[in-house]
Amino acid sequence: MNIAEKLTTVAKNEQKVYDAGYKKHYDFFWDGMLNYGNPANYINRFRRWTNTEIYQPNHNIVHSLSAPASATETFRESFFTDLKVDNIFNDVSRLNYFCQDCTTLVNARTFHVIEKTTYYSPFGNCPKLVEIRFNGTIGQNGISFSSCVKLSKDSIESVIGHLSSAASGLTVTFSKTAVNKAFEMSSGANDGAASGEWLALVASKSNWTIALA
Repeated sequence: MNIAEKLTTVAKNEQKVYDAGYKKHYDFFWDGMLNYGNPANYINRFRRWTNTEIYQPNHNIVHSLSAPASATETFRESFFTDLKVDNIFNDVSRLNYFCQDCTTLVNARTFHVIEKTTYYSPFGNCPKLVEIRFNGTIGQNGISFSSCVKLSKDSIESVIGHLSSAASGLTVTFSKTAVNKAFEMSSGANDGAASGEWLALVASKSNWTIALA
């Protein structure tokens, strides 16, 4: 092996050592931050985070079974565009201002909720939110997407599809701008709120008031 070949081998090994060290510290930080994917208290955990490069979670975020307010302001005023992992609420977690004022958020991934999960302005002032999915049952008031003017059709259908069939007297609110675009009857018509597809979707959960704002 000549000198040039030796230098090439050293350079490759140096990168491997660097990568291994980076992975070790990455796992150490995020395993601790997210409790190895086990339930934890996330009150204000990522509030006002501005460094989106550091936010590289390696587990879904599982909210504590013992702290009912563990989901309060978890991402409030953060600058993320993508939450990157799912949020799991296996108890009566209160989603108070969960993503309030997340003005850059585009993809909120999947929210795993139960019927007793409560909401208070979890998505207020999220004008760029496009994608969100739900798993489980939405069974409480306070969930509104009125500020989410870009919410996709799939997202809207996911929300409505997971509204409790047994609840009564409850309201969910969407942006009329988003509905008009997502369910428009022809390209550029922006008339989705009058479409048969939208009206049929609303009728599928007639026990709810599905409002437009």
